[in-house]
Amino acid sequence: MGKQQRDKGKRGELGAVHHWQDVFPDAHRHLEFQKGEAERGIDVILNDKMGIQVKVGNQVPKKVYDFLEQIQNKDGELNWVECKRDNKKWVAILRWEDFKKLI
Repeated sequence: MGKQQRDKGKRGELGAVHHWQDVFPDAHRHLEFQKGEAERGIDVILNDKMGIQVKVGNQVPKKVYDFLEQIQNKDGELNWVECKRDNKKWVAILRWEDFKKLI
């Protein structure tokens, strides 16, 4: 992986840390020091039991944003997109601002 890709990933992870520190003040980037840690796939540690993976750039399909545009927020209501691929589990996609209202 090139330096530009690593830097973009680092910026994305730091952006996620910044968002989450409102809720989890000790949130921080997970720096992978051993091969076994990389297998967990955690980019940001929120607390002892929770971590997240961050995706930025072309890894995120543009279609996700198109779906969210179809359900515009009006008067503070919460909207999200639920999706499921064949033989996979359901996932929910929502804007950060809407997610913060839930937590």
